[in-house]
Amino acid sequence: MNFRVPILIWLLISPMVPWLAVRGDESVKTLEGLVKTWTELRQEISAEKREWQEQKARLEMEMELLVKEFAELAAEQTAFQAFSDSGEQERQALLAQKEALQSKLDGLIPLLEKMEGVLQWENTAVPEAIRPELSLKSEGRIVDRVQAVATDLIALEKLYGEFHVVREILEDHAGQRREMEVLYFGQAIAYAVSSNDDWAGIGQPGRPDWVWEDRPEIAPRVRKLLKIMESEEVADFVDLPLKVQPQAEVLP
Repeated sequence: MNFRVPILIWLLISPMVPWLAVRGDESVKTLEGLVKTWTELRQEISAEKREWQEQKARLEMEMELLVKEFAELAAEQTAFQAFSDSGEQERQALLAQKEALQSKLDGLIPLLEKMEGVLQWENTAVPEAIRPELSLKSEGRIVDRVQAVATDLIALEKLYGEFHVVREILEDHAGQRREMEVLYFGQAIAYAVSSNDDWAGIGQPGRPDWVWEDRPEIAPRVRKLLKIMESEEVADFVDLPLKVQPQAEVLP
């Protein structure tokens, strides 16, 4: 479980308590609005993570069945090889059994291919700067492919619950491609600011690329938040706009 956001919210709000006491009801209402904004953001991130966890649980259950089937098939194939020198009648019977088992194994391949497709599709929504490299092995043995799918599921789940500060090339309001510093809040929303703080933007997930909206007026606040995240400034509250989008489809 990620505790960074609740701790950060407490660190940001606690220094403001004396100031709020002086400003009275108006300050309290302002704080309530700001806390509501942070709460909505956290709820959106939690909803996405919960949705992904539900899907992951289904996929893991299917993978467990696949691994069990594969283990059974491998055991029976080993048994076949051990008794391959037995009588012709027994050999023919084992051959027939092997063919039946191989047919069953081949029938599991579509399920594995579907899971690999889901991972590839989900990974396209991750910004390139933080996108994990999938370890899928579509041409490998089935057991290797299952292990690769499990590894990639864990990597994506971890990615969705963390904040990331990266440098990325984005277009500003004039259409010029420039290096920006970007803060991704999981896969819910992102804030970008140019190196000289003359441009800022808000990003939201899209396929194949994130969609950015010009918001140059928030550049100083985004810069302040980045400095706090990188421990260059003490914890403080930073008021940033929140854009909530409709719940997106999870599977292709």
